[in-house]
Amino acid sequence: MEKKIRITLTIIAIVALLSVVLGIGFATVLLPYESYKHVVCMGKVLDFAQRGVIRDAGGFSGSLYECMHMNYAGSIYGPM
Repeated sequence: MEKKIRITLTIIAIVALLSVVLGIGFATVLLPYESYKHVVCMGKVLDFAQRGVIRDAGGFSGSLYECMHMNYAGSIYGPM
């Protein structure tokens, strides 16, 4: 009986581990580039806000929009 419980718990642990690994793998493959760019821009805009460059909510939204649409290295946000 104890051996059967041990085997069952092992199988459950393996299935849980595989589901987590596969879930992470699919999430990283299926996330679009825009989502990655949004996260990077959010970090850059938050950094500017902490430094006092961006002071209000409108500036924050505008900066995020600007960062998302800049495609050249000469931008204040850097290359994307």
